[in-house]
Amino acid sequence: MQGRFPQNFLHDHPDLYDAVIPESQDHALAQFALDVVRRHAPGPKVLDVGCGPGRELAYLRSHGAQADGLDASIAMVERARQFCPGAEVTLGLQAEFRLPGRYDAILCFGSTFLYNHSWRDIKATLENFAGHLNPGGLLAMEMRNAAYFLTAEGQATLGVQEVHKAVTDHGALRFTSELALDPANQLLDRYYRWEPEEAEPVVEQLRHRLIFPEELRLALDVAGFEVIDMFDRPIPAGGELLTPETVYSRDLRGFRLHVLARLGG
Repeated sequence: MQGRFPQNFLHDHPDLYDAVIPESQDHALAQFALDVVRRHAPGPKVLDVGCGPGRELAYLRSHGAQADGLDASIAMVERARQFCPGAEVTLGLQAEFRLPGRYDAILCFGSTFLYNHSWRDIKATLENFAGHLNPGGLLAMEMRNAAYFLTAEGQATLGVQEVHKAVTDHGALRFTSELALDPANQLLDRYYRWEPEEAEPVVEQLRHRLIFPEELRLALDVAGFEVIDMFDRPIPAGGELLTPETVYSRDLRGFRLHVLARLGG
């Protein structure tokens, strides 16, 4: 991953990204981001790593946070700058970016962290995050959960080609997706075929590192973080709002893994 900016069809086409992965009406993920910053961060300065088109960035700023963004996609950086004109949005890789200041919280949602394919990348990224946080700073991450693929439900999602269709400003976008495991390298292969109207199909293979909860605890500990909480439900990225009555699942076998960790002083 390190040393180059990865290509990704959706990330290179923000208008299609918004159609395929629409934001929930209740801004559930953005509300989760704001809630954890208010509860656990020592201050209002936030860096959204993998900020995409700037949805959470804009929401945080509209609610008083001093939020900046970082993304590895030139198209997404340009979109986020247009959407959040007051924010500093930087093009960079999560293991290698260098910013002049420190932050009270770093957010890393949407499985962005899983583009660290090796232990070396994981270590470098967490050390880089730590180097950009104030003492006691918060790291909040949201990603696919490797443990899910050890369950019968998770196993049933493998090798199945799914057909999807999204309506965009440029017509219908048909696409297929399929998941497969690369056990030897601890990777999840994601195969896509994108078929935009009036354009040639695009076939791509994307890879996510499969990181297990206990493995992530160890990596965070080595980098100087203390885990505050881990849970698999609710799923804010799926539109599930967190309320005072929310019942959390912490058996950590679900589809998404949410991690809150504090940097030691």
